[in-house]
Amino acid sequence: MSQPVIRRYYFDDYALTYDGKGGWALLHKDDGIVGTNLLAKGIEATPYGDGQSLLAFVEDAMARGLGDPI
Repeated sequence: MSQPVIRRYYFDDYALTYDGKGGWALLHKDDGIVGTNLLAKGIEATPYGDGQSLLAFVEDAMARGLGDPI
């Protein structure tokens, strides 16, 4: 069985780490964990660029495969 490829994507003051199978964590350089796939509620209403939410930005980045494998 193959291991999932963990990816990390940096933007602004954030780092998004995700596994391609729905598991992810969003970290802020000063505040630590901002949200995870288990606790996404706090970022679904947080605005981030072009009228989308921070959660929508995270989901779009994962869907497009942005990030470097680690």
